[in-house]
Amino acid sequence: VELGLVNRIVPQAELMPAAHDLARRIITHSQAAVASILTAVARGINLSIAEGLLVEAEQFARIVPTADLREGLDAWIERRKPAYDGSWTHITRPSEARRASLAMDRLADQGETATRPFMLGWKRQK
Repeated sequence: VELGLVNRIVPQAELMPAAHDLARRIITHSQAAVASILTAVARGINLSIAEGLLVEAEQFARIVPTADLREGLDAWIERRKPAYDGSWTHITRPSEARRASLAMDRLADQGETATRPFMLGWKRQK
């Protein structure tokens, strides 16, 4: 609990109600963000920290240009509940990022991780 790896410790009899409560809280968030988090966890579970961070960065890059991210930030700034549309609709997405994201998906499907996403089409900022 101190390290933040565990949310809560409950007696066994309270486990399922606590799990349902956590699930209810999770489903209030963006479906795209939750899916991306679960993907990062599933793909990164047996990787080194460095490789796991690359998987996390790949998933973050997929979420950044979505309407759900914009809605979440706007809602937070305006102190209101977000109204996510649950889609992967992108506000803007350069073709380079789209190609890189698809290439990273193909690598992940083959059980590999991109070690240098910018080599797959990302352009470095100068």
